[in-house]
Amino acid sequence: MNITIRQTPRLALQQRITPRLIQFMRLVALPNADLRKEVQDALVEFPALEEAGMEDAAANQPNRPESHGDDEAAWLRYLEGGSGRDLIRLAREREPAPEDALPERGPVAAPSLVAHLREQLREQFDDPQCRAIGEWIVSSLDPSGYLDDDAHAIARRLELSAETVSRVLERIQRFDPVGVAARDARESIMIQARVRFPDRPNLERLIERHLPDLKAGRYAALAKALGVTQADVFAEETRLLSLNPRPARGFGEGSVQYVTTDVAVVRIDGQFVVRVNDEGLPRLRLSRCYRRILEHPDAYGEGAHAFARTKLAAAKWFLRSLYERQRTIRWVTESIVRLQRDFFERGPGHLRPLTLRDVADDIYFANAQGVRLAESTVSRATAGKYADTPHGIFELKHFFGGGLPSRGGDPDVAVDCVMRRLRNLIEGEDPADPLSDQQIATRMATEGVVLARRTVAKYREALGLEASQVRRRRRAGRGSSPQIAQ
Repeated sequence: MNITIRQTPRLALQQRITPRLIQFMRLVALPNADLRKEVQDALVEFPALEEAGMEDAAANQPNRPESHGDDEAAWLRYLEGGSGRDLIRLAREREPAPEDALPERGPVAAPSLVAHLREQLREQFDDPQCRAIGEWIVSSLDPSGYLDDDAHAIARRLELSAETVSRVLERIQRFDPVGVAARDARESIMIQARVRFPDRPNLERLIERHLPDLKAGRYAALAKALGVTQADVFAEETRLLSLNPRPARGFGEGSVQYVTTDVAVVRIDGQFVVRVNDEGLPRLRLSRCYRRILEHPDAYGEGAHAFARTKLAAAKWFLRSLYERQRTIRWVTESIVRLQRDFFERGPGHLRPLTLRDVADDIYFANAQGVRLAESTVSRATAGKYADTPHGIFELKHFFGGGLPSRGGDPDVAVDCVMRRLRNLIEGEDPADPLSDQQIATRMATEGVVLARRTVAKYREALGLEASQVRRRRRAGRGSSPQIAQ
């Protein structure tokens, strides 16, 4: 019997998330305060990494600032003395006065939900791929603890299977707090109901189909629809009220804390310059001792040479990830400044609609190296990061948002600007004759912003402002014009 052995080439797609990518994804998502701790931990974890002394850092500074496009030169200097400060040295040298130095802190309630979930990720997932998916999900949560995308959308972005992403997402949704990473309040309380009250099917039906009736107090109709007594409906309502529709509530609330801004946008000679804040971060470099072992293998032996090579490679991976994090945040912020020029020139009332895709495309066309960032990377680079601007301290996520159509061929208007104008209209209205939602829509139209009455009502409720009838009754009952609820 003849046996023929053949070699046949075959194309195949494989799902792979490298350890280096996982490390970069984790670092780019960290705000500055958490990054400091990460760097201190790295000095313990990577023996071939060491902190450079001030004399070493001074010796490694170039005589003149290099172009930002000279990426390889910047990277080599980063390895030698390493904190990326040379990338922003030109802006520092041209600043007019010390008081324009990077602001140390702005009063912002420090979010801790992400850190709380990351701790559970480390405990619950051993598989690197699942942990990387979890990191992506956790860093993509909005301030309320919701996730905009479903498992299929996330799978398409990460180029992974929907089944793998679904398993990770479902486990995260049962982390503490239960219901986190749901798409909205209804899904969040549904998850909580299934976990806390698994034997109450009527509670699930109430959440899934009858929340408007419950809000309107139509208990008799609910009892008939569920086939139970009104007392049973009251009992289910009590259980429902024990659930938390906003998973992030209780995290980062309470006493005001101070956070370090991650970037600063300073105006110099009519131009906006972005500075990444690396104050407080140690200057890192590869250990000279380990490099000597690598350079003289005969003097130390083959075992020591192999050990040093492994440890140096791990330390170099960390340094490269740290460098790429700082560079990515700078690129993203510079793109935001370009695309939101009116905001930085004229103030918060001139924010324009902006998406993650807009920033990713702008970086690609503006970067001489042709680097294209994924939308998920842009999202990580802005999540939990704060920028000091000429108009105050803002979270980088503040600059993103959808737009509303305007008349006369003008660009779309950012939702944030519309909501700001809506609040001003209500706060300046006649207390005896409050503006209805339709009247507000009409006034907006005269200013060139097209809004439906229902849209006005949605934005008003999002701002915590009451309907005109309620405002009129409340003011009439108090005999005065109280402050609008914030």
